[in-house]
Amino acid sequence: MPAPLTLDWTSASWQEACEALARLTDALGTPIDPGIFETVVLLNLLGFPTVQSCEGHLDHGTPYPWVTVVDRALQQRFLQQWQQVCQFQEQAHRSGHPADVDRYYRALAELQVAQAQWKQEETLRARLIELLDAFYDQQPCRCPATRLLVQRHHPGLYRIRPVYATDPPPEALRASYLERGQEEMRAWTRFLRQCWERQRAAHAQSSLP
Repeated sequence: MPAPLTLDWTSASWQEACEALARLTDALGTPIDPGIFETVVLLNLLGFPTVQSCEGHLDHGTPYPWVTVVDRALQQRFLQQWQQVCQFQEQAHRSGHPADVDRYYRALAELQVAQAQWKQEETLRARLIELLDAFYDQQPCRCPATRLLVQRHHPGLYRIRPVYATDPPPEALRASYLERGQEEMRAWTRFLRQCWERQRAAHAQSSLP
């Protein structure tokens, strides 16, 4: 569910952002979960394009809330190179020819080197981490298991989710952890709202003659 590219998020109002995102659905026609909607709105308004999200569920999906943001240019570079590696791998396995195998390993090595270099360009990820650090500087984490982190899926694609998402608790405890994880996400969302309001005020002030 990528956020609409036609909206100018740098100048969009709260109402415009909400209306744009309310129209989005996934492939099954499902809109953004209400429990994560404001988080998604604020991330886009603050310059973090989103592609997926979930408020967390016990009967389907994941038992924790999360939002995925994307640096589209960086992700596209990664995917193009990764797809080439996959093509070379398939050809090498199919033919078994030494030249094809060498070409596959060469492309794989180039991708791994590029990924290390791309880490220097992951400014979106760095900004997300800075936002979370600022939030926790202001409000110490009440439960280490629900502390929000930025998970790097691959260059350009990052998911904000609680610590316990790595290894969800036993079934009997999942409801309580989900509730705490959702409250942590709501607290961070309130912080994001403050950040956006300060940003809007600063922009309005700088626009005065």
